[in-house]
Amino acid sequence: MKIAFEANALTSPHTGIAKSLINLIKHIKDAEIILFTNNNKKINLNLGFKYTFIDLNGGGWNKSLESCDYLHYHQNGGILPNFSNNVLMIHDVLPLILDKNPLRTFKYKQNIKKQIKLAKIILTPSLYSKTQIQKHFKVTKEIHVLPHGIDKIEIPSKNRGDYYIYVGGYDPRKGLDNLLETFIRLNRKIIFVGEIRYFSPYFRFLSQKAMELGILTQSGYVNEMELKKLIKHAKALIYPSKFEGFGLPPLESMALGTPVITTPFSSIKEVCKECALYFNPDIKNSLYEKIIEFEENNIAEKLIEMGLKNAKNFSWEKSAREYINILYKSHLQ
Repeated sequence: MKIAFEANALTSPHTGIAKSLINLIKHIKDAEIILFTNNNKKINLNLGFKYTFIDLNGGGWNKSLESCDYLHYHQNGGILPNFSNNVLMIHDVLPLILDKNPLRTFKYKQNIKKQIKLAKIILTPSLYSKTQIQKHFKVTKEIHVLPHGIDKIEIPSKNRGDYYIYVGGYDPRKGLDNLLETFIRLNRKIIFVGEIRYFSPYFRFLSQKAMELGILTQSGYVNEMELKKLIKHAKALIYPSKFEGFGLPPLESMALGTPVITTPFSSIKEVCKECALYFNPDIKNSLYEKIIEFEENNIAEKLIEMGLKNAKNFSWEKSAREYINILYKSHLQ
């Protein structure tokens, strides 16, 4: 089987979409892989698998793609070509939930509608996202849930640092204002891992105050080895987001034997099940109280044990096998 993947996301390889794409392809067996970009950027990465690269130079087609069995696109990768076997991965439809600009949401919705119409196979990483896609687009085609995975389960560290950790984007929907307010009040240390971006004057103020107090360390992007090290030695991952299409950092933290403190919203509880300590960011002091509960009730070991057990339900090998099965079944229809 010959599969071409739209790989614009890999020109920014530290994002969640890029990470999930790399790991999915890496675990696909017995397929010829082509990666192509149409954003005038090249991929200069050792991805850990063999592939042929095609630069569409900002265009939408190349004759080399005609011989492919399937073309795999992401919902933010541009309009799909008029090809009979398009695969569309819709990670989420959060702009329709969060964006208050009616013109932007209208354009976004029209774009996704066109993509759905041109797709033979539609994928999404969670039941939550599937429900949202059906709600907003009235899709009659089957939507396949293809969860993200983890590489392997690791032995928990017995040497914890004196810090908590947050991994993810700097975005208003991530609940970072509440997180910093709480940690300043508690006087606890936390490391933020992700692209540093001050999305509001207030968030900049909180960040600077927390850094001056020695509470916040911002690492920016780090490589996978360093990220695993930081997560494994943290007291817990704090993941205060309410809106996710999947939520990979909590699952990865569980696989590394690190407790997770997060919210029960969108896809997060679907992924974490009863294996995390949950708080409600809409309730004042909820995060503050949960961190106190976590520290005073010695529940870290229980969360680690449950998290490791939950993480065993997910693997990139399993996701890749299911992906190929979906393609083969479609091919036979």
